[in-house]
Amino acid sequence: RLPPPLLPDTSERTPYPVMALANPYTADRLKVLNAFMAKSDGRDKLCATVQYACQLLSAGEPGDLKKIQGSFASARKVFRIMKPIESLVPLLTDPGTSKAPQHQQMLAKLKALLMSLYFAGDHVSWAKSAGLFNDAEKAERAQKMSMYCWMGASLCTIISELEEIGNAFNASQQAAAAAAADTAAVSSSSSKPDEVARRKAREEEAAALKAVQKRLLTLTHAVTQASLAAGLSGLVPMKPRTIGALGVAASAMNVYMLMPPLPSHAKRA
Repeated sequence: RLPPPLLPDTSERTPYPVMALANPYTADRLKVLNAFMAKSDGRDKLCATVQYACQLLSAGEPGDLKKIQGSFASARKVFRIMKPIESLVPLLTDPGTSKAPQHQQMLAKLKALLMSLYFAGDHVSWAKSAGLFNDAEKAERAQKMSMYCWMGASLCTIISELEEIGNAFNASQQAAAAAAADTAAVSSSSSKPDEVARRKAREEEAAALKAVQKRLLTLTHAVTQASLAAGLSGLVPMKPRTIGALGVAASAMNVYMLMPPLPSHAKRA
């Protein structure tokens, strides 16, 4: 009788490691992109970037790019369903307990109302292009009203942001002055410098400067958006390529502002 065959010894072997398809650097950025694409506003602004990029490249001339522009413009309408009501929610549900100045509250309410009218007019224009009604004159009036309201809402943002930038700039100046005064006091005395106080002053100054930069981006976006609305409404004569360039700039800034922040460990990497 033959002895049983010897089996290979697997007790010392280590299993093959299971590797992710993407490294941590790529995985973090894919998660951020996935969170951005989960928002209807994110998909809308991404489509808007492609739409206006096609207009910029085609200069409004007939061709494939013009067709792509129209397709993306139509595709964006799906992401705006119920937007008129969504824009009115802050206005309708405001409990009136805000500590903001009265004129800032009025600007916020006016902006919400204008954005609601903007989306409503856009819906009417889309209904005409979808064949739900055939009144071209009513659709054109609704489109112009929509653009005027969009421009008005952007002007509200400009006024509000100018005041907030002034407040943030004053705060940064005060933080810088406090840090300088603290440094001067330490250097003129024989006591040891208070590192905690100095670090806190530097952090306050950095936070104030960051707030100014964020406000400046919002202001730049609002100015670009108001200019785009003025061109689309015909209030200011513009060439199709100019409108396309403004649209790309406004949409790209929108994408940047809507993009979720990276995790802190990904920023350090």
